[in-house]
Amino acid sequence: MGVVLCARGIDKDDLDFLAAHPSEAFEFITGSKPQRPFLRTLFARKAPKRAWPEPDDREDLDLDKSWEALHFCLTGSRGQTAAPAGLLLQDSRVIGSDDVGYGKPWALYPAQVKLFAETLAPLTAAHLKVRYDPQKMQREKVYLADLFLRDGAEGFDYIWQNFLALRTYLTKTSERGQGLVLWLT
Repeated sequence: MGVVLCARGIDKDDLDFLAAHPSEAFEFITGSKPQRPFLRTLFARKAPKRAWPEPDDREDLDLDKSWEALHFCLTGSRGQTAAPAGLLLQDSRVIGSDDVGYGKPWALYPAQVKLFAETLAPLTAAHLKVRYDPQKMQREKVYLADLFLRDGAEGFDYIWQNFLALRTYLTKTSERGQGLVLWLT
């Protein structure tokens, strides 16, 4: 087990709906309603309902446990950084009211997805390797840094494969004019 970053493409109208009705984000992601205390349910304002399609994990992006190391290789930092390279972990647009694993989901709007895709498009392994520094990653407490320190070049290969998956997913999502909902689980 571990912390995994997932993302799902979403049309702008649906993303706007989630932003206006954050209690719906849990159902969008999981396909089920969150478990809430009875009184919270009883006195909660009723949000308009949206019929979400059943989630299909095969259509989601799953960056496995590489997410923070990938962010580090893109930005040189563990924490939030400026766009566009830092958009992966830029959770300034939290859209959910319920924890979906490790915090609330956040969103990237279609223009951000497009900018992120365009930023990643020309990058090569050499671009990311410049920042692949397992010792610095360990000092900054990047998730799984001890494994990258142990595995050396093989650790970078894991990050690179997930970078390729991210870049492909962003390109396809951008071509459809969609935004993204992201979450840690």
